[in-house]
Amino acid sequence: MVVTDLYGKAVAGATVQLRADGDVQSHPADRQILLPAGDWEARLVSADGFASRWQKLTLKTGQRLEQPLAYDSLFRDRLRDGSLGPQVASIPGGIFKMGQQGLAEPVHQVAISPFAIGTHEVSFTEYDRFAESTGRQKPDEQGFGRDARPVINITWDDAVAYAAWLSQQTGTAYRLPTEAEWEYAARAGTDTAYWWGDEYGEGLANCWPEVKKTTPVGSYPANSYGLYDTAGNVWEWVSDWYGEYPQAAGQPSQDPQGPAQGSDRVVRGGSWDDGADICRSAFRFRFVPSYRLIDLGFRLSRTDPLPSYPLTLGTRHEPAIVQRETTPPSYAELRDKLKDGSEGPAMVVLPAGNFKMGSPNGEKGHQTDEEPVHQVKLTGFAIGRYEVTVGEYLRFATATQSHYPEWLEKDNQYNIRTGSNDLYKKFGDALQEANHPIIGVSWQDATAYAQWLSRETGKPYRLPTEAEWEYAARAGSGKAYAFGDDPAKLGEFAWCADNAQGKPQKVGTKLPNAWGLYDMHGNVWEWVSDWYGEYPQAAGQPSLDPQGPAQGSYRVVRGGSWRGVADLCRSALRYLNVPSYRNDIFGFRLSRTLP
Repeated sequence: MVVTDLYGKAVAGATVQLRADGDVQSHPADRQILLPAGDWEARLVSADGFASRWQKLTLKTGQRLEQPLAYDSLFRDRLRDGSLGPQVASIPGGIFKMGQQGLAEPVHQVAISPFAIGTHEVSFTEYDRFAESTGRQKPDEQGFGRDARPVINITWDDAVAYAAWLSQQTGTAYRLPTEAEWEYAARAGTDTAYWWGDEYGEGLANCWPEVKKTTPVGSYPANSYGLYDTAGNVWEWVSDWYGEYPQAAGQPSQDPQGPAQGSDRVVRGGSWDDGADICRSAFRFRFVPSYRLIDLGFRLSRTDPLPSYPLTLGTRHEPAIVQRETTPPSYAELRDKLKDGSEGPAMVVLPAGNFKMGSPNGEKGHQTDEEPVHQVKLTGFAIGRYEVTVGEYLRFATATQSHYPEWLEKDNQYNIRTGSNDLYKKFGDALQEANHPIIGVSWQDATAYAQWLSRETGKPYRLPTEAEWEYAARAGSGKAYAFGDDPAKLGEFAWCADNAQGKPQKVGTKLPNAWGLYDMHGNVWEWVSDWYGEYPQAAGQPSLDPQGPAQGSYRVVRGGSWRGVADLCRSALRYLNVPSYRNDIFGFRLSRTLP
């Protein structure tokens, strides 16, 4: 038997423990194991000390038995260099009463799907590594100390950027927890004011005036889920916009994500600078996303299931064979299944590779922000074969009752049924048919869709980076377009101002590029993950998986639209807008981290 990790590499130092009749035997995970027939129990123990639960196995003579062993409590993902990321705890799904009478009303029933969440607030050590890797300025520690203390002076966007970086480093989907997930995890099955009871007790949390500054994460007792500092130490950003709770309904609300938009983001947990009442499990507060405070940090959630390692056992006369998840072949189509068994968007697997990003000064339509041309090296990933469609997006909006496009948003002037502005009404079937590209969505809306799809499939979906987008659009071409330099041929591959008849068209109705991707030129502008900024100066070595500036005011969009002329649909053309912007030419497509 050989046990491998999610990347197909042997699990360094992992041990398989097998027991029968009270006797336990241990075997290195990189050896074949042949056993006598009979009843066995097995578990996996990593070199880092994390263990799966014992699982019962019955092995018959001549049988080969395949059984996944999953870490089911605490786990740390590995980054690309093999080092360990933050520790997370697996949280079981369930129903709980969210809120507190007289404090956060109305108290309402919420159903939460299984997820994982950080056992600790993100520390300076963890955040500083991200800052060094991305060139981001390290936040001030205010004289409290760095290392194992919780990172402070962090904006909401800083926290989201850290989650995106960690997702790329580990190949799994990290994000901020929703407000409902946060309270569910903080309560740990209780309905009292604090996870330990209704009365505050000295030595249980870092609230004022306990220490009067931050303490290293994990300095106080953990709740029954193994989570530290859910009361006090630092306020923690969550993903939701702040808004009033919905009125209590007959059925629990499933995985709520808060209002579709707002001006303030929710923070939870209280801090070292707050009294005990503020540190209660149900207490809500809010800040504008750009705030940096000496008592404000965050912890992360993790969407993907904890790793499950294939265990194959055979009786002594039959060798054991291992099976593992592998990366699909390059250019293959990949479609993940949602929780209800239906298929997600069609994705195309792209190989790792190098390319020249940007355009030379002599290219027709060249803009100065497309230079300098610089070498980029990308890890393999998957990207949508098509732009996300009306049908795909509205399934998400309906399921979550949030993030509707502005042409369906209640009380919006652009609502096609009740609004006073007819911007979208003139498009007719472009909004009614499921296979048109979604429009009228912001960068935040697109990101929320990716997070929902990640939860539904258990796979890490996200917006592509700007570099990934251009690599995919070029499909190996160094020309202005994927098909060459002649704009006269654009109409064969793209819907643009010359042929779109004044509205977006069905996805996939023009020719694809060499990698099987449709509408990379034209139809709708596509949001990507990066903040807008100048390209770095060309260096001797290719830049590996660049993610753009650490912060900014505008997000990048790419590809041109049905309203644009040929020059605006070039592979290198860059455009930008504020993340909250929505209009009739902006949509998106998704990327997915492999495997």
